[in-house]
Amino acid sequence: LLHRYAKGVAQVLKPSAGEFGHGLALPGKAPQWSTDVRSTKAQDDAADAALMVLQQQQREEELKIGRVCEHYRKALAEEHERWFQVQGTVTEASLATRQQELEVAKRHYTEPGRVRLNVAVQERYAAFALKLAQLQTVDNSGSTTSFEADQEKKQKDYTNNAREFLLRDMRGDWH
Repeated sequence: LLHRYAKGVAQVLKPSAGEFGHGLALPGKAPQWSTDVRSTKAQDDAADAALMVLQQQQREEELKIGRVCEHYRKALAEEHERWFQVQGTVTEASLATRQQELEVAKRHYTEPGRVRLNVAVQERYAAFALKLAQLQTVDNSGSTTSFEADQEKKQKDYTNNAREFLLRDMRGDWH
């Protein structure tokens, strides 16, 4: 914008054939204002040259930035592809590991594990049966076991205690 303004001012200040003495210049004496115009023209030329250099630098920088962006996009695409490959490899490895674990569990529980499991179950069953037999000792008369008798006695005691508490509470309300 300033460059255009300076050119417009330079054109206005240029001498023309009918100005300042009707085209007759004094011999040996150049008008004062023509040197100002020449220096303005030199400044304009310098500004134009500087502008062209800046424009050229800008184009070069834009090209460099474009190349860098393109390189970045390529690197990003390669990295993206590598991630997909790694993810597929990890998934396959994980599936293979789970398959191996399943096979080990199947082998363990087919024969040797089953035998060990059956032995453990039999031992626990025997211990439980012994404990149950101790709790269910039968009287000679064959009526009830001591365990059942203990349970009935505890239930009667609880009922009697609850009845006595209720009676005391009701008597307290009446008095």
